[in-house]
Amino acid sequence: MKRKIELFVTSLPYSFMGIYLDAKYGSLLGYFLRIAVLIAIIKFIKKNTIIIPIIVGTIISTLISLELTKIFLENEWNYYFKPFTAIELILFIMTVILAIELLAFMLEIKRFNIEKYWDDTLNQDEDAIREYFSHEAIIYWHNTNEKFTVEDYILANCKYPGDWSGNIERIEKRENLIITAVKVYAKDKSEFHHVISFIKLENGKIISLDEYWGEDIEAPIWRKEMGIGSKIYKLGEFYGS
Repeated sequence: MKRKIELFVTSLPYSFMGIYLDAKYGSLLGYFLRIAVLIAIIKFIKKNTIIIPIIVGTIISTLISLELTKIFLENEWNYYFKPFTAIELILFIMTVILAIELLAFMLEIKRFNIEKYWDDTLNQDEDAIREYFSHEAIIYWHNTNEKFTVEDYILANCKYPGDWSGNIERIEKRENLIITAVKVYAKDKSEFHHVISFIKLENGKIISLDEYWGEDIEAPIWRKEMGIGSKIYKLGEFYGS
């Protein structure tokens, strides 16, 4: 659904709106709208790191703008946009817009927002999670001796019963590897876990994920009887804060 909305929004003929309002009414409002939409698209790319629906939408927008320009402006308005004709101006605008969109995407894929990744994972947001992974990624849950494809992992994560939250306790980065220690807990405080994740990236996408899950429990009786060690915090303390 999100991609359909993105495709629709970017497919509107903004370039035609700009030059039509300029030619007919001397108004720059259409150009400002095109700039506003471009800024919104760049922000979307930064947040979601996807490009195909946006590129397709931009091309559709350009094709519609070209046809509308032929119908409503015709050759008599070509003098207005010198040294460009109206059609050439549409093509020039499309080239600039595509270049900016691709540049924003190329810059963004070099980044990986680990905080956002864990937020979407704990919220069990299927569409958002999918965008973090390469299609060929493999996910390993070593405690239960399981290996998943991306789609299987999304099912396992998003269909897991209950509502979940958590906090990142530690992040370590080594070139294309991110290591996190995260405390994960059920919102009803019925379960508490810690997970260590080794996240390997390529072009800003996860290509492998190794996770080690452990349930948070009290120290065993034999260590309590020895009288050694002390609590880091009370079990459940600070969870949900």
